[in-house]
Amino acid sequence: MEIILFFTAAFAVGMLTPWQTAVNGNLRVRLRSPYLAAGVNCITGCLILSLLLLITGADLSVPLSHLSALPWWYYSSGPLGAAILVISLVLLPRLGFVGSTAAIMTGMLVSGLICDHAALFGLARHPFDLYRAGGLTLALIGVACCLQLPAFLRLHTGRFSPTLMLFFILGMLSGTCSTVQAAVNAQMRAALHSMLFTALFSMFITALLALSSAAACGHSPRRFKALRFKGQLHNYTGGLCGAASIAGSALLVQQIGAGALMTLVIAGQLCCSMLMDHCAAFGLKRRPFTAGKLLGLVLIIAGLCLIRLL
Repeated sequence: MEIILFFTAAFAVGMLTPWQTAVNGNLRVRLRSPYLAAGVNCITGCLILSLLLLITGADLSVPLSHLSALPWWYYSSGPLGAAILVISLVLLPRLGFVGSTAAIMTGMLVSGLICDHAALFGLARHPFDLYRAGGLTLALIGVACCLQLPAFLRLHTGRFSPTLMLFFILGMLSGTCSTVQAAVNAQMRAALHSMLFTALFSMFITALLALSSAAACGHSPRRFKALRFKGQLHNYTGGLCGAASIAGSALLVQQIGAGALMTLVIAGQLCCSMLMDHCAAFGLKRRPFTAGKLLGLVLIIAGLCLIRLL
């Protein structure tokens, strides 16, 4: 029963990402700056996490006193989050939504299994075997079905080039950053004995990097005047999604392994994306469910069973 709860939580963490992406997209248009949008997202998350820490009566002096004793790579969570943001900005105009998503999700799947096999970042070891190889294959085929990659490749036939392959590899690197960030945060959570403080620290560093990038690009803070709260509170839920995603991944990666976590997160992302497309949420063009997309989800779940259960 416990493992089912962990699986459900990991799937829910994945479902948060498309909503957060859509919310940040609205902020990006309003502020005319992806960096300021990311800053608003992270600042909102920091405020929510700080409030939760106050409500729970957490003693912040303990984790703060431990920070200086942590290995340097514990501090990489914030820069990894910033790298994920920057890479997504580079990929989207060159690979499009389908190509970018396929590259990132491939990186998440492969890096998750590598971390499990080598027991990187203090994770429990789960050796790569034939079952996991079969699970990875099924999951990748499932992602291709959900994203309708055959149609994407037909559309881009004749235009594929080594440069696009390099951008695809860059997308896989972004997915790898997501896996490493989850593993790093898991180690920090164990060291500081606080899931909420770990998420707060990560989002605070990412916020500083995003706002610094905005300043370097000449994106004036005066653009914040374009923000509206009345009737638009849903545009500020991205910070809540980000905080829950960071905290949830930090907790779950130790419980079910990086490979299983990344597979479930991908399934949740695709499921939520398809629901949002089907309902035309946030003004998106309506794209109804298809048999191919449902088949893709089934294959991803089947791949998860081979990766985690056998």
